Amino acid sequence: MMAASLVEQLGLRAALQDPEETAAIREAVETTVQALARGVAQRDARFECEVIPSGSFYEGTKIVKADEFDYMLCLKTLSVGTTSNSGQPQPGTEDVEMYRTSREATDPYVHVRLVKPELQEMWQDCLVDKPMAAEISKKLFGEDIGIALLNGGELKAAFYHHVKTVLPEVIHKRLRWSTSSLMILERILGQEGGEVRGVPEQVDFVWDGDTTKRISVDVCLTLHVNRRSRLSDVDRRYGPSSPHKEIIEEAVGLGFHVVPKFHLFWRLSWSRAEASVLANVFKKAPSARQVYKVAKFINENHFLDHYNVPSKISDSYALKTALMHTWFGTEEEEWADVGSAFILYLQKLHGCIKEGNLPHFFVTTHNLSPLTNWSVSKAAALRECINQIKAGTDVDTFLKSPIVIEPTEEQRASMKSLRDRKIRVVTPGVLKPPESLKMENILRELQKAEMEGNRKEEGAVGGQQEDNPMGGREEDAESILDGVAKTIKTLRDEERSKGNL
Repeated sequence: MMAASLVEQLGLRAALQDPEETAAIREAVETTVQALARGVAQRDARFECEVIPSGSFYEGTKIVKADEFDYMLCLKTLSVGTTSNSGQPQPGTEDVEMYRTSREATDPYVHVRLVKPELQEMWQDCLVDKPMAAEISKKLFGEDIGIALLNGGELKAAFYHHVKTVLPEVIHKRLRWSTSSLMILERILGQEGGEVRGVPEQVDFVWDGDTTKRISVDVCLTLHVNRRSRLSDVDRRYGPSSPHKEIIEEAVGLGFHVVPKFHLFWRLSWSRAEASVLANVFKKAPSARQVYKVAKFINENHFLDHYNVPSKISDSYALKTALMHTWFGTEEEEWADVGSAFILYLQKLHGCIKEGNLPHFFVTTHNLSPLTNWSVSKAAALRECINQIKAGTDVDTFLKSPIVIEPTEEQRASMKSLRDRKIRVVTPGVLKPPESLKMENILRELQKAEMEGNRKEEGAVGGQQEDNPMGGREEDAESILDGVAKTIKTLRDEERSKGNL
């Protein structure tokens, strides 16, 4: 098939370049992260962690350059769901309990409660304040039962400030620390104490003094839950009669993680289980790895927006999820030809974007691709790309024919020209809520975010970060963004002139 030749050529372009340098970068990054984890634990024993490699580099799906690495730093000092041979929690072993933030919410968010008094004392500087905890308790149980909720935002802030102190002491000699999301946030605020909005802390390095070679490392604090999730139906969808039951059993047996998102919200993550699924899929069908890597390469290099600026059809987490759904919905024989398998995969992705429905692989009530104003335009661009792949031209001709994601007529009528558009300042973190926000208002906004937010996240745990600090729709956080804008005005003139922070 002509498509197979093009996919194979694109696969060569997508492959990691310079294996020798890739190995050297990997060794330097891993040495630094391991030393960083040890150094933080020496400063604060509460943060003793297991370093768990994650993300595309360790899944074998990183493309072009070894410039992004992801790690989960799993706390050893808190246990969630330690199980007996029966698969049930052993009495007295639970340090932490989890509660869904809302029965109506489709996103997998939870509150985390410290059960044991000694742990409440140990982590007292990272607990949700008592009045807010009382409100949450009333919401969950109908009365205030004095629960102690772990504030993930405070936990991250304490941990990442240790990271900032330790990192200069342990960094590999071939790496130079350039910046991090916390450093940028503190620069904007003019002081310490801000909470990083995204799940991971992003730390950026320069390789071997060459400023053109930048390496991004995400470190994500997590808690491991050593049991099956009641929210996930994946083991029921692929039960005893499924030909893929062994793959699912292995993945589900790894449990899942909870990661601090913002304030009292924690999010469930199946990053380790997804890595297990992918490893088994790639073992059974090696073409699936190439299909996914080529899809990422095209997604990052073949689409332009209406201003001819590079754009994407989807985020990489949605691409990965679509791949898993496609593979489990087909026969292994259908992956024998990489060209036809690639078309099959892109058609699945096209349907998900067009219909606005891409269920999370482990929690199908969570939709990763809801309909937006641009869904029709992106689906049309992807359909054009599928036709190009079917035509099977050579790789240079294909790459020289980028596809513009054209707005619909309704969108075009309401769009401002590029000159008239305001510059949007995006921060990697978030300010703490201003004092002017009373506690009941904060709680209301958090509840609104949890009910209305239908977003996805990326990094070490998978997904895409939003700009909204409250986790919901953009308008929910106007007061906080106004505070950010006022703070930015106080920056030095030369910093303001950069126009984008």
